[in-house]
Amino acid sequence: FLLRISTSGPSAIVDPWGRVLARTDPFSEASLVGTVHPRDDLTPYARIGDTFAILCGAVALLALWAPARRED
Repeated sequence: FLLRISTSGPSAIVDPWGRVLARTDPFSEASLVGTVHPRDDLTPYARIGDTFAILCGAVALLALWAPARRED
């Protein structure tokens, strides 16, 4: 969930799928009440960490190395 709290713009509660569940009008004095459910699963980054970034770096190095190897 995303809770956006602002003193000058709209405040809102957004669910994990991007749907706005509640919002206030811009530049209005209002209170926003809603329910937020904490996640009980792990995010993709918490599961695999920097593995994706390391694989991207390895692919980039292989892409740079492959053309140089063909010229030999």
